[in-house]
Amino acid sequence: MEKLWDAWERLKTIEDVDKKKGVKVLLDKAAGSSQSKFRDLIEKEAIALTGAGNGLSIRHSETTQERLESSEQVDYLFLRMFSLIHLILHTTGRVG
Repeated sequence: MEKLWDAWERLKTIEDVDKKKGVKVLLDKAAGSSQSKFRDLIEKEAIALTGAGNGLSIRHSETTQERLESSEQVDYLFLRMFSLIHLILHTTGRVG
C-alpha cells in the first residue's frame, strides 16, 4: 500500500512541481467543468487520503503514526486511493 501512496504523491506533480497547484489542476480535470459538487467531493477525498498517508502507518513508520489493525482497514484505504488515482488517470487521458 505504501507504493500506492507514493504513486499518489508523484501524481500530484505531473501538472506542476508544486503539489498543491498540481493536484488542483488534476482534480479540476477529473471533475469536469460543470461538476462543482463532485469537484468538492474529490478534493475532500484527496485531502483525507493525503492525511491518512501522513498520519497512519502507510508511508511513514514513526512512532506517532497509528497502525492499521486489520486487513479490512488496509483494503478500505487501498480501494479509496485506487479509485481516486483511477479516476484521475482516466479523466486526464493518462490511461488508454
